Amino acid sequence: MKHIATVPAALVRASMLFQAKNDVRHYLNGIMITKTHIVATDGHVMFVAPYESGLRPGEEMIIAIKGKISAKAHNLELFYDDESNIGVARCVELTPFSMRVKNHATGEFEDVPPKAAAVLDSHGHQQCSFFHKIDGELPDWERAMPKGDLMPTERLGLNFEFCDRVGKACKELGSRYPRCAVNLRGATTAIEVELMSPFYEGAKAIIMPCAVPSLERK
Repeated sequence: MKHIATVPAALVRASMLFQAKNDVRHYLNGIMITKTHIVATDGHVMFVAPYESGLRPGEEMIIAIKGKISAKAHNLELFYDDESNIGVARCVELTPFSMRVKNHATGEFEDVPPKAAAVLDSHGHQQCSFFHKIDGELPDWERAMPKGDLMPTERLGLNFEFCDRVGKACKELGSRYPRCAVNLRGATTAIEVELMSPFYEGAKAIIMPCAVPSLERK
């Protein structure tokens, strides 16, 4: 297996809340990882967050992870075997600071690169999850981002099940309370929700509004 990427575990856990489940549009049943963003959507609500990666420009993929990601994991090291089409996501803790140690043979100080420690379960085994890549054309998530000026909106329809996912995503991103900033651009335009995370800036949820009955009586 070869190492293909290292991604923040919290962003992966949050994005998995927004992916589809058994959708005929198979590309929605996973999370998309690009060089600059992690994205997931079920077609009604979307999670998108920027992050720094070692992926090459233009390299991106959709992966479906089986099982849950440990809450103790700080990063996920993704390994993939092209022959078997099997991927492994290895849970690792926060990488410690690099150190300088003295070489007693030469008397000089040398840099020791930091090495991330694997997250272990109660039996002392490394915590890993399997994943597979999903083939297909990647959705153009940037087109789904709402654009234009903000505008006052008196009334709109909102599926609160989507709001529940946003609250859980805030918790995954380290927020003690599900605090968000909501940007409205009209009753029929997607709602932009900025997740207020102390550790991950720029994470957003995009929610499509639903129809509401008119206030006028017939």
